[in-house]
Amino acid sequence: MNQQKENTPLKILENLGVIVRNTHVKWSDGNHCDTFIDRLALYENIDRLRGLCLTLTRYLIPMYHDIGIDTFLATSVDTYHIAQLIAERYDRFSKKQPINVAFAEKDQNNSFFVDDNILSLIEKKKVLIIDDVYFVEGPNTDLVYYTRQMGGSIAGIGTILNLDSGIPLSSNIDFRIIPLVGIRFKTWSSDECDLCNRGQNVVGTQNNVLIA
Repeated sequence: MNQQKENTPLKILENLGVIVRNTHVKWSDGNHCDTFIDRLALYENIDRLRGLCLTLTRYLIPMYHDIGIDTFLATSVDTYHIAQLIAERYDRFSKKQPINVAFAEKDQNNSFFVDDNILSLIEKKKVLIIDDVYFVEGPNTDLVYYTRQMGGSIAGIGTILNLDSGIPLSSNIDFRIIPLVGIRFKTWSSDECDLCNRGQNVVGTQNNVLIA
């Protein structure tokens, strides 16, 4: 039983150092939090990442077997690797036509764009956004809006980790988030932070964009 718990996706992410609990960090906006997310640690153990992607694929296939997906669109070069790992298994187990895999880039204004040759993979296609960590109203949500502007239909967002700060999605967002793991955390202003009141020092600062 203990061995099974050690091998749960949540425990794997904790062991990899992706999820660090019971700490004291400050976000770039000044709020404090007791949970740190190191998304880069997710890529340091390729075998573990491959296993996590296989498990996520098993969730995705039954959800989209009937409606199908044309394209996996990754939010970055890093998440493109995750999209490839998922696509390999999705193609094998779904027994449907091969999935197109692409990634979006960002310009100097931090806005998403894709090359002209990728537009054909988005226009009039069912697109599943692939991310490593999803954060409400983060950059991956911006990619949803961009994909719709380019004529794509959003099937949802597939992600390894879904961060839930208790902030609800906007009322005009109508896509599904399919996470492998979901965790909930709280943030406090520096005046309301209980950790500060107890004299626990801040051990580091995390950028909102990094964890998103």
